[in-house]
Amino acid sequence: MRAGFFILYVISIVPLLLAIFGLVGVCQKKMWALILFTVGMMLISLLMSVSEVAALVYHSEMAGDIEDEHLAMGPLVNTSDSFQDIYKEAQTEYQCCGMDQGYVDWGYNIPESCLCTDQSMKPCVAAPPDSILFDYRTNDQPIMVYEEPCLPYLVAEELNLIFIVSSVLIAFTLIWVLSIVLCIFILCRMNRREDTTVMFYTPEVNY
Repeated sequence: MRAGFFILYVISIVPLLLAIFGLVGVCQKKMWALILFTVGMMLISLLMSVSEVAALVYHSEMAGDIEDEHLAMGPLVNTSDSFQDIYKEAQTEYQCCGMDQGYVDWGYNIPESCLCTDQSMKPCVAAPPDSILFDYRTNDQPIMVYEEPCLPYLVAEELNLIFIVSSVLIAFTLIWVLSIVLCIFILCRMNRREDTTVMFYTPEVNY
């Protein structure tokens, strides 16, 4: 995440500085500033295009990498509170329970967000009798929890976020390419020598 923020800062600051040079070049008709803007934006656009193509090629493998990152955190019951909060929110939103093995990932401490509701559209199963949920039972009815794990939903959510970010970056790249074309057009206009007609005035002598 830290590396991602650093890349976003670079992507935002460098084009801004180049845009300042481009504005100076247009307002004061400085060719060196326009050339610097054009070359800089071409390099950034090329870098962004390569990164976006690589992301599209790598997109099919991202799901496995994201899943491995979650599983590498270890058993869900032994993870940090902040990591568990992510799954508790997902359990409420997506009507799921646990990481990849369902309610088993929580061990004895199955949270209340795993409880099936009357409006639940997802499959439910009976919770084990030794879970903490049975401490709050007021009748002999079985306590039902969501059967599906939450990891597939979280992976799909992260992939969707990556797709949105990639789409935004592609839009920025297209805008940058358009600015490069316009800057090249301005350079061509400034470099073109306009033909001028030389007129000579010779006073007529009247005799």
